Amino acid sequence: MNDKVKIYLARMYEFINDALEICNVENNDYDKILSNKKNQLAITMCLSQIGEFANAIRKIDETVYRKYHFNEPKGMRDRIIHGYGKIDFDIVRETLKQDLPQLKKIIEENVDKKILDDPYKFYDKFL
Repeated sequence: MNDKVKIYLARMYEFINDALEICNVENNDYDKILSNKKNQLAITMCLSQIGEFANAIRKIDETVYRKYHFNEPKGMRDRIIHGYGKIDFDIVRETLKQDLPQLKKIIEENVDKKILDDPYKFYDKFL
């Protein structure tokens, strides 16, 4: 896996952690989380950014994109951005509960901790 892809994964990791932190603050009460407009906006922004980085990875390494099914976060991003306010929060709930923890684990297994801890330190070096 090339270094640029690792940096993009580290940036995805930041947005995953941001979304999961919102859930943790509310003790993972997804009904409560998703009934709050600020949470909805923050979480959908995180999901959109994760999808943007997935798309950036596709442009660099199609094999990684396919191997880790990054078409799914890219598709989520497209639905959020182009859905014109019609977001299915049942899908968002399942993404928060299942998909983001799995994606976080995949990233942790493939990217050095020093990059995950501070991707900006390596950003200019690789991009």
